[in-house]
Amino acid sequence: MGHHRVYSSNAEDSIGTSSVLSFYQINDSGYKEIFRYDADEHLVGIFQDRDSRGNLIVIWMAGSGYTFTIFSYINHNVLVVLEDESKMLPEFVYEDYIGRYDILVNRVDWMVDEKTGKHSLVPDSTAIYSWNDNHYNKVIVAWNKRFSSVLKKR
Repeated sequence: MGHHRVYSSNAEDSIGTSSVLSFYQINDSGYKEIFRYDADEHLVGIFQDRDSRGNLIVIWMAGSGYTFTIFSYINHNVLVVLEDESKMLPEFVYEDYIGRYDILVNRVDWMVDEKTGKHSLVPDSTAIYSWNDNHYNKVIVAWNKRFSSVLKKR
């Protein structure tokens, strides 16, 4: 995200922990907050993608699953360009030679084992997100076809 800094803090109040993500721009007089994002989730990780744009990917834990938010700096503004959630952490598939990547968000569903009657969560489908200059394109495929679908579109 260029000449910008990101600061994260956690605060605890009567209903639990919340997270604040602040974006600052560096100027001659120091740092100036240019964007603030408040979340009720716990911060799990922050990283910058490999694209030259430098989208910032933030993963949060909320209850029994994960949410993720992606921020981009477009036309001198920090924007939320993608938000999604899943019971599983997202997967990232990179193309090393050009720095492009896809984000795979797997959906799960309850299945019953016919022999044991046991209920369990199993992957069902996958949303594949691909960056397209200023937004993400989304395609939904069967979970067991997620990697072959990524390869086909390349």
